[in-house]
Amino acid sequence: ADAKKNNVMRNGAGFETENTNPDPKSHINSKRSTDSDITLTLKQAQMTDVIVNSVGKDLILSSGGASKVLFEKAGKGLQVELDKLCLMNQVVDGSVFVTSGGQLSCTEVYHAVVPQWDGQMNTSEKILQEIVSVCLNTAAARRMNSIAFPAIGTGIMGFPKAKVAAIMFDEILSFSSRIKLQSLQEVHLVLHPSDAESIKVKHTANSQNKVTSSVGAVTSPAPGVHEMVIRSVICQVKVGDITKEDADIIVNSSNHTFNQRAGVGSALIFALSCCVFVESSLSAAQPNKRFILTQNGNLQCKRILHIYIKKTAADVKRAVCDVLQECEAQQFTSVAFPALGTGAARLPAAAVADAMLDALLEFATSSSVRHVQKVKVIVFQQTMVNDFSSSMTKKAASGQTKNTSFFSKITGTSKPLPINVSVCVCRSSHDSGSRVGSSTSGPAGPIERIQNSPLWLNYKIKKQSIDSRNGNANNEKQLFHGTDPNTILHVNHNGFNRSYAGKNAASYGNGTYFAVNAMYSAHDRYSRPDSNGYKYMYLTRVITGVYCVGTQGMVAPPAKNPSNTTDLYDSVTDNMAKPSMFVIFNDIQAYPEYLITFSK
Repeated sequence: ADAKKNNVMRNGAGFETENTNPDPKSHINSKRSTDSDITLTLKQAQMTDVIVNSVGKDLILSSGGASKVLFEKAGKGLQVELDKLCLMNQVVDGSVFVTSGGQLSCTEVYHAVVPQWDGQMNTSEKILQEIVSVCLNTAAARRMNSIAFPAIGTGIMGFPKAKVAAIMFDEILSFSSRIKLQSLQEVHLVLHPSDAESIKVKHTANSQNKVTSSVGAVTSPAPGVHEMVIRSVICQVKVGDITKEDADIIVNSSNHTFNQRAGVGSALIFALSCCVFVESSLSAAQPNKRFILTQNGNLQCKRILHIYIKKTAADVKRAVCDVLQECEAQQFTSVAFPALGTGAARLPAAAVADAMLDALLEFATSSSVRHVQKVKVIVFQQTMVNDFSSSMTKKAASGQTKNTSFFSKITGTSKPLPINVSVCVCRSSHDSGSRVGSSTSGPAGPIERIQNSPLWLNYKIKKQSIDSRNGNANNEKQLFHGTDPNTILHVNHNGFNRSYAGKNAASYGNGTYFAVNAMYSAHDRYSRPDSNGYKYMYLTRVITGVYCVGTQGMVAPPAKNPSNTTDLYDSVTDNMAKPSMFVIFNDIQAYPEYLITFSK
């Protein structure tokens, strides 16, 4: 009986099941070598040791969308196993039940009872985090080599797809960094095109951030402002008046009675209305309060956080950690600090800078950051800015790592994944919501994300230049480009090449052509099928900028003004009123983001 334990898990509890075969199958996929113990892929997981399935509290497989498909493929034996487990165990949100793989090409199936999404209450999020963690730990304990997760909870349970993606990546990263793995080597995330579309949107929203290491270099985006990016959190230091900041939270360094009337504290009290000062005094009467939150009074912030700082740098660090965690818990996105401890506590500015940045580094590199995006430190002396800048430079030098996968942006963080990432997305025949699927003429195969650091950096530099010149950021479009199977390797490694202009069509100039509609690129003339009938096109980021109508024979865009022949249009099109295509004449103005495989 003991050999059958741990097949149903919740919070480490073990239950019995009929399946007792822990031996893994070994299915090795094509992957690059990395420094980690685990490989993460997004693909159609037809060959994996464990498949995770979402199921209701009744454990009836035929009642859910994905579980019904699994039930039909696995056979009735899977339901029989679940029925026995249901009789022996309590079923609650977050329960995970282990059965055999039935007729599936896997060893085991982990059936997770996923809760209904509860909005901003966070209870359902925590349960989903626990489900992912339990599944990973169970697979490792049972010596499975690979596990496949669908986007659980994104169907009738209502979880936002981007939220599920973030939770899964965070839990996988936390697991792989915490556990020395002996068996589990691969984690597959199995997505449908609608899920991929959400991830693409999430990636787009975060793509303005630099492709950098976990701790970015110190920059100066404006005179007197020093900035660095730590994963998904931006840190800024500048001289200024903290009472004029529009951050969600302004931090006030106070005493243990929260009535400090010197330094920043007096400035804040002066800026506050009387009712907020009374609120602060009343809150201070409550025992064991390290900090209190009050209303904003007359300030531009949403709330004011008053915190008591003792006279050590260690306490400054602890205080910053507490504030950041409170901001995250309250779902605030920005916070402004003074240089804590440099006033009444008389701590050296250099020590305070190190302590505050150490706290920020610990917070930003944790897997729990979802909301806080910007942290400002507002100081009142230029010498303090220099102290903070020096500390930031030290952190950047010691905290940078070699390389960050573009796909880390899916989680809203520039954290380097300790796992390799390649992307293939499986497709369901009934999914018509995908932009790609609804535009192509036949069933789609994998949708693969292209990860090429040099190409991406060149593209971003060019985009920043055009954004600056045009005075706005509305210069980019996502367009399609059909391709020959023989040129895929070249495009993936070297990008597009306008030297091939005229190979397919050049009615509007001798540049590289991109279509607004996928159907255009899906034509055999532009995406020639290979020997197996598969066709290929790219979903591409293209800097179209300011454009005009092109003409045959153009080798460059025309000048915007004949009197200034150096100021050229950024691209050309076929129709200004309703463009169906765009042509660029500079290779780095396009980045091949996704390669789409499909057939007639």
